[in-house]
Amino acid sequence: MNILNITLETELPIWFALLCALLGATYAFVLYRQDKTLPESFSSGKYLIAIMAFMRFATVSVIAFLLLSPLLKTIFKKYDTPIIIIAQDNSESIRMGTRGAQSAEDSAALARYNDDLSSLIEDLSDKYTVKTYSFGEKITEEISFNYDDKLTNISNLMDEIYNQYTNQYVGAIIIASDGIYNQGQNPLYVNQNLKVPIYTVALGDTTPKKDLILRKVHHNQIVYLGNRFSIHADIQALNCKDQESELLVTKINKNESNTRLFSLPLGFEVDNMINSIPIILEADETGIHHYRIELLPLEDEFTTENNIQDIFIEVLDNKEKILVLANSPHPDISGIQTALANNENYEISVKLTTTQSAFNREVTDEVQQYSLIILHQLPSRTIKIIRLKEKIEEHNIPLLFIIGAQTHIPTFNTSQDLFQVFAGAAPFNEAQPELVEDFTLFTLAENTFSTLQKFPPLKVPYGEYKVAANTNTLIYQKIGAIKTDYPLLIFNQGARNKIGVLCGEGIWRWRLYDYAQNNNQDVTNELISKIIQYLSVKEDKRKFRVSLEDNSFYENEFINFDAELYNDSYELINEPDITLKIINEDGKTFPFTFSKTNTAYNLNAWTFPVGTYEYVAKVEFGQNSSHSAKFNEFTGQFIVSPLRIEAIQTIADHQLLYALSEMNDGKLFYPNELDALNQYLRGREDIKPISRIEYKNKSLINLKIIFFMILFLFTVEWFLRKWAGTV
Repeated sequence: MNILNITLETELPIWFALLCALLGATYAFVLYRQDKTLPESFSSGKYLIAIMAFMRFATVSVIAFLLLSPLLKTIFKKYDTPIIIIAQDNSESIRMGTRGAQSAEDSAALARYNDDLSSLIEDLSDKYTVKTYSFGEKITEEISFNYDDKLTNISNLMDEIYNQYTNQYVGAIIIASDGIYNQGQNPLYVNQNLKVPIYTVALGDTTPKKDLILRKVHHNQIVYLGNRFSIHADIQALNCKDQESELLVTKINKNESNTRLFSLPLGFEVDNMINSIPIILEADETGIHHYRIELLPLEDEFTTENNIQDIFIEVLDNKEKILVLANSPHPDISGIQTALANNENYEISVKLTTTQSAFNREVTDEVQQYSLIILHQLPSRTIKIIRLKEKIEEHNIPLLFIIGAQTHIPTFNTSQDLFQVFAGAAPFNEAQPELVEDFTLFTLAENTFSTLQKFPPLKVPYGEYKVAANTNTLIYQKIGAIKTDYPLLIFNQGARNKIGVLCGEGIWRWRLYDYAQNNNQDVTNELISKIIQYLSVKEDKRKFRVSLEDNSFYENEFINFDAELYNDSYELINEPDITLKIINEDGKTFPFTFSKTNTAYNLNAWTFPVGTYEYVAKVEFGQNSSHSAKFNEFTGQFIVSPLRIEAIQTIADHQLLYALSEMNDGKLFYPNELDALNQYLRGREDIKPISRIEYKNKSLINLKIIFFMILFLFTVEWFLRKWAGTV
């Protein structure tokens, strides 16, 4: 940095400095002109007075000059050193090398490359400002050379460089990678406005190799007990003509020998092929199960890391059991069954009533096992539901009434408190649906909403309707061209259970009309499914709850827990501490304590190795019998699956690296050409230090030397006056 010029400026014209000097001279003259205080015997009195007068003159003049707000303006010439950014791909595909990093030769080659890159960084640092990064699934400063990232995101690196170094003097960017990316955007189309030369170092090998690849395993994370479920294995074979292998599926059992569930011989008639193989398994036991899908390795296969994938599937035995009680056979019942047939979450049972005694004996005592009970045209004249209603309320079971011609309206009025129907002269009327736009209990697709209003009418009770407060109506009755406020489909959250009422029969006509208009029955299927889903979902009234975003994670994902604690008034509190233990398959325990947020709790447990885990959360809260152990403890499970994406693509993409360099005025180099890259950068005339002019203003009043000069003058003057005996 060179100083080119220094100037002094003031807010007022500079000639005001003469007035400041005149003020100082006048002050000193008046003070010392007739000073008779010096002893006559002091031989040097005249000289001493002159010295002290000069000091007073200088002090007052400087102070007065500072009132002009003087600025010291300095012009510098600064040289900016170019920034060279070196980014190293830290993903697992780099470690695999040319033969999967399975040989001593490859390990030695990778070690030599690490040393050469370190030497390049050191050499460039003598002339440039070097910034280094590692990138993969994340971006970190400095290069670690451990090659353990599970993903590669090159576009994320480009965004980071653009955000950090915009408007800075970046001379070049060096990206060392194999060109394989499996997350983020194509780097060729990211931040085209960077305007910096990009040089690439092409790692890896582009030679096709003999390799069997288990690219992806498609499966559901949750299946239900007793069902058969499918797994689809996507297999790719490279240069495997006339080779044979075998696809195996093994169940990994905890503390037991593993169980072989499936095997399929594979033969490859061409060099390159892709195939998807279906696998059917049985869900015969509840819990989280660990399955290993693998391809037996070939002789001289490039790598076997991509031959295996582990998956975890949870088998549940919690189907929502729905009971349809009907007074007699009716096509509406078949319509409900058909609408729910493809939903594996529901198990539908249909029972027809015969006599009151049989109804009480065969039905009433079994209701506690159901998640929802649908009463079709019940209560009727012959079948009452008094005892059934008591059992339903005792077990908090949701209830859906479907009113029909056989429903006994007076008994129905006493069986629920949503609304009352006061029958008129005619027993029934026909009403078309008129949907409510601001209904909030659940949502319907826009197409469903518009199509429903064109459906044919249902047969509804004729008379006056008196609707209770706090009810939610989804569909009103439209009789002819008149829109009424009589409900056709209504819901209410009662004190013990949810209740819904469909005030008419004939939804089978809706299904026929739906198919005639749309060649499918999606509209009626959605309506029926949404009604059943809303009513059957049980409200969680536990006072202590712990939740995860999901129960399945990859080994590189953070596991975050949230917790809520309620007092007796169901108000969120977070005074007590919550502890959590995570237990792995070997019984090892990892203890944690939740952090407190505004009204709840949060815990980031970081990452865990592949496996199945149980967790137990506890909180000490409540001192009376109403706070039993079930409110103080919460248990659950989660699984961690392996992430082997880096092993799927084994052929380096040097073409992408070449295109990236060409698009950004750079050049591609290979690992053994790092010295050439060094010389090439040093030879570029546009990557040189550049000079720029910088202006710097500083107020004199802020200079410490001015303060100490004034203090010095005042102090010396006072000392001389003291010494001379004048003070």
